[in-house]
Amino acid sequence: MRKTQIEYTLTAPFTYTNGGRQCAATKLVMTAPCNKHSKYTCYLKSVVAKSLITIRKNQAVLVGDDVVEDKTPVSDKASDDDSGITGGIVTYGMYADDSVDMEKVSHMFCSLLCSDLCTIDDTKENMTTAYYNLISAHDSEEILGEYLANFLQPSLFYTKKT
Repeated sequence: MRKTQIEYTLTAPFTYTNGGRQCAATKLVMTAPCNKHSKYTCYLKSVVAKSLITIRKNQAVLVGDDVVEDKTPVSDKASDDDSGITGGIVTYGMYADDSVDMEKVSHMFCSLLCSDLCTIDDTKENMTTAYYNLISAHDSEEILGEYLANFLQPSLFYTKKT
């Protein structure tokens, strides 16, 4: 079964106001997009597909922090429920592809999260652009990769089981 929600623990918490009191944001709860988010997801999914093509052209797979040569297609490594493609691999592929405009990816992803798909901690406080701008660069790149790997990339490899 596909995931409908993921949590990300921030490596650099930020401070925000909730109900008139200062709070430290320590985690984000993100939900899967639906068709109403296609304005953002169609573009982001095309970027993910390009990044996977870049990885396959280079026939490289990330293992930990290292890039290693590997002739086995990524999809051949996948289990029935998981393609084996991590957020780090997706992010690596996007940065490795010169045709990907990472600034546009970042803006589209911020807009997607701020369109009701992300709450802060266990509150019902929705992510806003102002809050998103407080997230560290490291956390925002990891969040981007994990979100795309968990919610947009799986449908590129989806095959209905009979």
